[in-house]
Amino acid sequence: MKYRPFNIQGGVLLLGEAEELVYIDKKMLAACGIKRSVFAASGVKAARLLSDLPESQYPAFVFCTGLTDMESLHFLELIRLHPGMYNLPMIIVANQLNQQSLVEASRLGSCLFLTRPYTRREIENAVRSVGKEGGRLAPCADAAMFEQALESLEAEWEAREGASQSASLSLGRALLRQGKYRDAVIAFARHLEERQNERGPAFQGIAEAVAGLGLSEKSIYYLEQAAAAYIEEEDFMSARTIFARLHKNKREIADNPLYQAGVRLTCEGSYRSAVQAFMQGQMLTPEESFHIYAAQACQVAPNPEHCAERICWHLERRSPSLGRDLRSYLLAPENPEPEFESRAGLWGLLREVLEVARYTVKVNAAG
Repeated sequence: MKYRPFNIQGGVLLLGEAEELVYIDKKMLAACGIKRSVFAASGVKAARLLSDLPESQYPAFVFCTGLTDMESLHFLELIRLHPGMYNLPMIIVANQLNQQSLVEASRLGSCLFLTRPYTRREIENAVRSVGKEGGRLAPCADAAMFEQALESLEAEWEAREGASQSASLSLGRALLRQGKYRDAVIAFARHLEERQNERGPAFQGIAEAVAGLGLSEKSIYYLEQAAAAYIEEEDFMSARTIFARLHKNKREIADNPLYQAGVRLTCEGSYRSAVQAFMQGQMLTPEESFHIYAAQACQVAPNPEHCAERICWHLERRSPSLGRDLRSYLLAPENPEPEFESRAGLWGLLREVLEVARYTVKVNAAG
């Protein structure tokens, strides 16, 4: 799934089934002095966005009026599995309350309820009270259980989304299997006109159809389009498959595109997606390490050392060995092995390069 980072430090994460439905809630929060909010309709997406933030950038609290993919208490239970969010305050808005919900929320801690229709005084009291009640759960030792639960939910949600794919894309695939290549091209082209998502599969379908028509050069062109679309949609595994196929067809793949995607996503703060791109890129060109690309991305980040730490952290979750290697390369190892000489890591050098670059920019600006 494709996620983009957000900055909500000091604001509120506002959850609802549709943004139009939380208009009044947003106005009521603004009247309580909450001027900043970020909206999300999916609990899966909201949980992933929160997990990709450092704790210092967490919202002041979560205000949940409902979700499209899970119950409010299910979302509360999910974020309590994360060691950094076990005490994140949450206000749940419900049409009616029952004893079971109150007991469950009490067990999970740091949660207040509002029932509709609520008054301005009630929401003001809730906002003032939020966070005063400590969590009743002991924090988890690490985020492993949270990651497992969230990845399972993400897979389920993607499967559900896949079931609702466009009719044109399904038709194109059926025509392709039947060997009706010209009709397949028309169906895939119709999908590209109708939708902005799943462009990678459509371009790949066109490539296979025109190959069936004997147009090998055009097929390669559409494969290149498919690879670019897969990268844009952050389906890095499919992109790697296409690039490997192009390479097999003697096409030169200059400057690993997956590494370049990882650099871009790192600069955007999408560390989890960047790590996925780097890992698939490493499988595409195993002889070429992505360490230097990660280092380059960190150099241009507003907070380079924090950026390096987040990249290492996300990589260690997916591949501990690769994560340790990158941490050793970018940052000083936390517990260096006795047989290896302790060193400051690459970070000392990067810091010097960054300081010189910033000084040069100031001098040039001064004229």
